[in-house]
Amino acid sequence: MQLVLPFRSDDELATAEFPYEEIVECGVLGSGTRLLMGGDAKIGKSYVALQAAWDLATASPFLGTLQVMRPNRVLVLQFELAERLWQRRYLRCRDFYGKTDNIRTLSTKHFRLDREDGSDFDKLYHDIKEWEADVVVFDPLYYMHDANENEAQEMTPLLRLLDRIADELGCAVMLVHHKRKPTLDYKGRRVATGISEFRGSSVLHAWPDTLMEVTASRAGLTVNFELRNYDGVLPPIEMEWQSSGPPLAPVERLRAMSPALLRKAIELLREANGAMRAAEMKRQLERHSSPAIARRVIDALLAQGTFSEADDPDDKRHKLIRFKQ
Repeated sequence: MQLVLPFRSDDELATAEFPYEEIVECGVLGSGTRLLMGGDAKIGKSYVALQAAWDLATASPFLGTLQVMRPNRVLVLQFELAERLWQRRYLRCRDFYGKTDNIRTLSTKHFRLDREDGSDFDKLYHDIKEWEADVVVFDPLYYMHDANENEAQEMTPLLRLLDRIADELGCAVMLVHHKRKPTLDYKGRRVATGISEFRGSSVLHAWPDTLMEVTASRAGLTVNFELRNYDGVLPPIEMEWQSSGPPLAPVERLRAMSPALLRKAIELLREANGAMRAAEMKRQLERHSSPAIARRVIDALLAQGTFSEADDPDDKRHKLIRFKQ
């Protein structure tokens, strides 16, 4: 019996090869993957996206922290800023990273991915293929289409076009997006609602492999990750604004630390059901580092608000580490 659809047999699926190349460690970004970055309006998402593009193009640590495996060819489509302001931000990064042939930028307010005649998509598809781009960045999502973002039937065709770029060309796709207006409790305090804070239909929420949420912090910005194709836990990256060099840099106490060690501390607390004596956590971390670094890792996660610390109710001589609520 001949099947019409391309079903795979047991042997065919078992022996099939699916080319994949990791771009940023820990599954943050890879060939043909999709990343959705969101944050409040005017919080600094475009700065993060541009700096990330330079990190990818020059194989610099991603946002100053995560390993980028090799230099990548990056296309950046920017739709919001006046070209004069965009040029200023771009040149500031170039002064720090150095001139590179691995970035191409397009600053326009007239690009529409879902244009009825398909002309803009066809041109972009051609350019990605011709230049052999590794990553394409769209900033922001709402300016590149005419669909109603709250309607699944309208967003699905748009996302399928992006899927063609990812699946057919093996090019990673980064989308910069906005969050909804914040939900407040009865005292007027912001209530975190996770992925539902991202604006638009649930099909958009389900689409990416990686979510990056950008929030304001005391130092500047905090970048949180949700990794859907990676088993581990990636701690937030807290960044501070810079008066010179790249716009943002990791806060000093996190800059010299291995992301793997930060993840280890979080995994230890998860394995302990969310409560662990500080001395025991330090002892466990010392198996992978020095006593001084182990203490710095705990202090950093306390300072950035991932952990909280209180007296152990069973023994006041000890401190108990928990996830901050």
